[in-house]
Amino acid sequence: MIEFIYDMLYIAPLSLTAMLYWCGLFGVEEPTFLMYMAVLVPVFVLDLLVHLKARERMLVLGITGAVFVSVSFVVSRFWEDFYLSDHPWIIPLLIISVLSFLIGFAAANLTVFRIVVSLSLIVMLILSLEVIEYPAKKGVFAAFFFVLVCLSTEVHIRWKRFGDTNTKKHLVFTSLFIFAIVFTASRFNAPDKPYDWRLFKAIWSQVSETVGRLKFSIGPGNDMYIGFSDSGEIGSDVEKSDHPKPVLEVNVLSDINVPVNFTGNMYDSFDGHAWTEQKDPIANMRRMDALECLFSAKSGSEDYRDVIRDAAVNVKYVNAKTRYLFVASKLTDYSFLSSHTEITETSGVLTFDKHNPYRLEVKEQFYKLNTDSPAFYEYMSTDSVNTDEAWKSSLRTVGLGKLSDQFGYDQYLEYRESVKEKYCEDITLSSELKSKLAVLYDGARSDYEKLKRLEQALNKMKYTTDTEPIPEGVTNASEFLDYFLLEEKEGYCTHYATAFVLLARAEGLPARYAAGYRINIEKAGTYTVTSNMAHAWPEV
Repeated sequence: MIEFIYDMLYIAPLSLTAMLYWCGLFGVEEPTFLMYMAVLVPVFVLDLLVHLKARERMLVLGITGAVFVSVSFVVSRFWEDFYLSDHPWIIPLLIISVLSFLIGFAAANLTVFRIVVSLSLIVMLILSLEVIEYPAKKGVFAAFFFVLVCLSTEVHIRWKRFGDTNTKKHLVFTSLFIFAIVFTASRFNAPDKPYDWRLFKAIWSQVSETVGRLKFSIGPGNDMYIGFSDSGEIGSDVEKSDHPKPVLEVNVLSDINVPVNFTGNMYDSFDGHAWTEQKDPIANMRRMDALECLFSAKSGSEDYRDVIRDAAVNVKYVNAKTRYLFVASKLTDYSFLSSHTEITETSGVLTFDKHNPYRLEVKEQFYKLNTDSPAFYEYMSTDSVNTDEAWKSSLRTVGLGKLSDQFGYDQYLEYRESVKEKYCEDITLSSELKSKLAVLYDGARSDYEKLKRLEQALNKMKYTTDTEPIPEGVTNASEFLDYFLLEEKEGYCTHYATAFVLLARAEGLPARYAAGYRINIEKAGTYTVTSNMAHAWPEV
């Protein structure tokens, strides 16, 4: 009889705890007396059956059955309008009662069950902080009580004791202390929202950031991408990856509906196989390039906004292990939104002084060219009027009126001459190529129309990344043009960009080879730039 009492006193709290947890999970604010009895009666009866002999069990079952029949008779006799559909709480109550008893009984007798359920409750409580719906306060403390009792049970089972070694007896008294602690804690007011764990999140964020930066720093560099590499070499058999890596994340802040090139590197000299930067650098090239664009548009069109518009993007470095700051063409300004790093500009190429841009975020402001508008074509086909006053007006437009000593009209004229010297190399063409170009350019009214015809002609050629290496016999720009345009007649962006730059120079126009990433933008929003979007293009 004593063993039965200890068993009851141990199993009953576990079963009631399970019931309270279910109530908390299902949103039952205050369990009724009937719900408590619905759990305790099965616990009492079933546990009594376990401790009785066969004949006594039959007697208890008979009594229980008689009570059930009597209750059913009374309900049907004196409660004639009783219908189960009018009392939907009965079925959930029976389910909760059965589940609670089974959990309490299993927890009292099965070690594996205690461990599994306790770990599950701990995981549920952790997830409830952020992921799943926050459970009721009663359910939280019921879960804590259940876990602590199960932990205490495991300790008692494994604890070598002398004298009174009745485990159930010790657990009953231990459970009373656990109940007192949990009950006292439950009396305190709980916040309406989960604890935000701000300190621990800050620590975890800092640890993750440090580990991520370390992995980024010691990890391997990126593979050669189509169209972009540090070497400027025209490679062969460069294939796009089936699993491209995210490199940049571009958040477009203004209405841009044209492709945008983000330049990493630019070159001035070509030896037949690779582009290099050999000639003297030009100071403030990025700013002067944008100012010249604004100046030209204001001088050559009735409303310069038909030709160029202000645009802005935020560029975040996701997995770009590079020394280059990728910036939009016609860049007017940039600022760091995350950690600051020193930048060096050399002929318009911006590079980091000390480290790779781990999660660096930069806001870039630039001019967007409306290349698809009729006004742009008309503007490019007419001569603009270059005057000192018009240049000063452009400086005032971008807020640089007070810096005329650095960006004055004389500095602008010097800049133009520097661009011609750097990017207007004499190109000797073979007689066969000259003849083909004469036919192509016949009737063109402007340099811009010549370039558009050249663009269309190159677009008709075959694009492929499965190319042969450039023969070693090709030693200069003229030989490359003959090999690519007259013999091979296929290639990818680096081949076509190179050919366009060289043919523009052959017409006396300054042109350069640029490499970076090209993004097709349709509207404001966030765009992910992958390694397969690396590109090379000509700038004239």
